[in-house]
Amino acid sequence: MKYPEFPGREIIGKFSEKMPNGYSMTPNCHQVLAGLNLPLYMTSNYDDFLFEALKKSPSRLMPNTYRRPERVLCRWNTYLQKIENPQFSSDPASPTADTPWVFHLHGHIFERQSMVLTEDDYLEFLVNDSMNGNILPSEIEKSVAKNTLLFLGYALEDLNFRVILRRLASYLRRSGAPQHFAVQLSPTHPGAEDKVKEYFEKVYHLDGVMVYWGTCDEFLKELLWARDGFHG
Repeated sequence: MKYPEFPGREIIGKFSEKMPNGYSMTPNCHQVLAGLNLPLYMTSNYDDFLFEALKKSPSRLMPNTYRRPERVLCRWNTYLQKIENPQFSSDPASPTADTPWVFHLHGHIFERQSMVLTEDDYLEFLVNDSMNGNILPSEIEKSVAKNTLLFLGYALEDLNFRVILRRLASYLRRSGAPQHFAVQLSPTHPGAEDKVKEYFEKVYHLDGVMVYWGTCDEFLKELLWARDGFHG
């Protein structure tokens, strides 16, 4: 029988071997997202790829300088509410385009006990959220409530995604944004693809979420074209 810390240690070991150490000439998804110059990025990934991409993203306000992102943890358990880890901001200033937040909703490999990884972790995360109701910083709540959200990298059946959608559902419904978006791979149900798409589009529509059927790469290529094609 494996000890309770085994999954976290295994994940940390795998990610540590693949931490970012450079970029290709072809922009990857993290570079594209960093290039949008947003003040706030929320991720359920445990890695540092987005943070590193933001560090290499030029400032649009200060010539010849780069943006200065901050890692922010979701303090979803009692351990995280007490610890101080210098790699994460415990009381960060409000996020801006030059000092954006990378908010790790489900933890980071630099703090093992922050990782929402096992089924028990997800249950504890939901219970603590229901009991406390304040595991999201006010800056996150305000931003989610008034801006358009884009969900990238999730599958419809992922527990990860279902937990996030449940947590944000009330904000999505009262958001001032006209529409939110989720990028999803087309379903692979022989003979029933259209019905499956129609079902999930109706479910998402209740929370104001429009589905883009395709890969993240396809979506980001269209996003880059929309950003640069009209102005390039």
